[in-house]
Amino acid sequence: MATMRDVRLELAVDPVYWQDLPEIRIEFNQQVLFNSPLHKPKTFSWIMPAQDLNRLSIFFLNKQDSDTVDQLDKAVVVKAIALEGLQYPSFMHRSRYRPDYSEGYYQYAKEQGITVDPVIHSNYLGFNGEWYLEFTWPTFTWIYETETNNLGWIYEKNI
Repeated sequence: MATMRDVRLELAVDPVYWQDLPEIRIEFNQQVLFNSPLHKPKTFSWIMPAQDLNRLSIFFLNKQDSDTVDQLDKAVVVKAIALEGLQYPSFMHRSRYRPDYSEGYYQYAKEQGITVDPVIHSNYLGFNGEWYLEFTWPTFTWIYETETNNLGWIYEKNI
């Protein structure tokens, strides 16, 4: 039974692979919702108890350097996210990805003069690591503020 503090989450992910399946773990506020290989595109839907600050995470777990060969790769693509049945591009823009870069990539980046940032904005998970979206409760207030960049007027929080 849903409560007033529940939030409805929807998440669509696609696997990219040519050999071994990508393994992922999805968590909401550190509660595991899914932990398995991903063999085909999948859309998840949950109703979860919300906190004042919430974090939806996808952990990519089993990427190795040998999984990337020429134009072939192993990755996970975050296709869409919806909160309370609403799906806006701004939700994806607020997400972050903390890749766990391999030593091979660090060496490649150094040779090519590429800056390696610890947290990036990407919905293509090409390295092990954590993709996450943080949002506050009440969720509709967060959605409003995210969509309007705090333009306009909204009632003060009194809950």
